[in-house]
Amino acid sequence: MRKLLIALLGFAVGQAPALFGAEVESFPPLADAPAPSALADLWSGYDPRREPLEIEVLKEWEQDGVVLRVLRFRAGVFKGQVARVAAVYGFPKGAKNLPALVHIHGGGQFADAMVPLLNARRGYATISIAWAGRLTAPDYRVDKAGVQRFWAGDKADPAYKLTTDWGAVDGYHDPARDPKKDFT
Repeated sequence: MRKLLIALLGFAVGQAPALFGAEVESFPPLADAPAPSALADLWSGYDPRREPLEIEVLKEWEQDGVVLRVLRFRAGVFKGQVARVAAVYGFPKGAKNLPALVHIHGGGQFADAMVPLLNARRGYATISIAWAGRLTAPDYRVDKAGVQRFWAGDKADPAYKLTTDWGAVDGYHDPARDPKKDFT
C-alpha cells in the first residue's frame, strides 16, 4: 500500500522528518521567488520517500473477498502544520503486486467504499480520496455535519469520526473551514 500511495499521490504525500521538535515544510515556501513554470522545476529536489506516511487504519473489514480500510495518511507539512487525508482503500484479499487506481471525486461527492470494492473485484487495488473529509463506508460515514463535528473536536458525540484535516491550508470547498467562505 505504501508504494501505491507514494506513486499515485507523490504530489501530496509525506513529510520531512521533524528537526528539534518542529515539522519541516514538505515544500519550501516560494517567498519572493517566482512560481515554477515547468513541471521539472516544480518537482526538482522533492523526494516523497523521505517523509513518513503515518497511516492510521480507522476501520477494516472484509466483503466479498475484498479487504477494505478507512484510513488517514500524512499528506504533508504546510505552514507548520501536518495535513492528513482520509480515504477508503481496498484490494482483493491475498493478492500482491496489483495494478492500482486512484478515485478522486469531484463536485463535493464522497470518498466511497463501493469504488474500491468494485475495482477490487476486477483485480485492482484502489484508493478513494476524501479531499473535503466526506466519506461513506459501512459503519463509517462522514457527511457535511460530520466534517464540522470533527473540526469542532466534539469527541463526546457518538457520531464523531476522524477524517481529512488540511491543517493550516484551506484545502476544502463546501463545507469550508474558513467562516468567510459561503457556499450556500
